[in-house]
Amino acid sequence: MLSYYKWLCNNLWLIFLSVISLSWGSHVVYVDVLNNTHLQGVIDRFETNEKAVILLESIHKEMIVETSNLPQGSEVNMWVNVKRENGKYVVVSIDVNRTDREKKETKQFLLKMQEKEAKSMP
Repeated sequence: MLSYYKWLCNNLWLIFLSVISLSWGSHVVYVDVLNNTHLQGVIDRFETNEKAVILLESIHKEMIVETSNLPQGSEVNMWVNVKRENGKYVVVSIDVNRTDREKKETKQFLLKMQEKEAKSMP
């Protein structure tokens, strides 16, 4: 009965996220919110000991993984899909769409800031 309740709550949550996504036109990543089995994170940095630090957005935590366990071509500021297996989080793929979208939004933000700065100069 408890697993049915979890399933029901999770699916109601997904319906709610779908409605929000449609009404705001935003991109929603569906996450198993009860079990945190599918997450997204951003590669924050590479450390000198061949480790990478990934920030897990939805649970506000960071994970440290061996760079050899990352998908080929992984770089800083790339978004990755992560899943939980046997109590550990594992990077499964690069989210190219999210990475491109975040780069574009950052570039637009920087352009706006430069325009504001230029306007404020005498």
